[in-house]
Amino acid sequence: MIEISALIASCVALVAIVYLQRNSARLKRCLVEQSDRVAKLQDEIRALLSGAAGVTEHLAKAQSQIKRLSERQDQFDMRDPQAQAYDYAITLARRGASREELMARCGLVRDEAELLVRMYGLEKAG
Repeated sequence: MIEISALIASCVALVAIVYLQRNSARLKRCLVEQSDRVAKLQDEIRALLSGAAGVTEHLAKAQSQIKRLSERQDQFDMRDPQAQAYDYAITLARRGASREELMARCGLVRDEAELLVRMYGLEKAG
């Protein structure tokens, strides 16, 4: 009876070993597949980061250029007294100044003052 029990135990152990070997082989294949996927994803991430770095650099250059252009425009506006006079006249017209007031305070000719009153005057906003 002991021999039969030992034989049965040996058979069960053999079946378990075969099952575990197959399962181990399947798990090894899965591990290799997952490792390959991870490697591909790492390559894709490197490519994306490289592209993002290029975009970031390009964006920084564009922002720097916009800032320089804005500063140059501000300097240009400050140097142009005629533009300042028109800006001031537009502000006055928006506040309800008359044609005569624009002519007196900003040195505009009648037609210029009339145009600004029509374009920016209070009756336009209403």
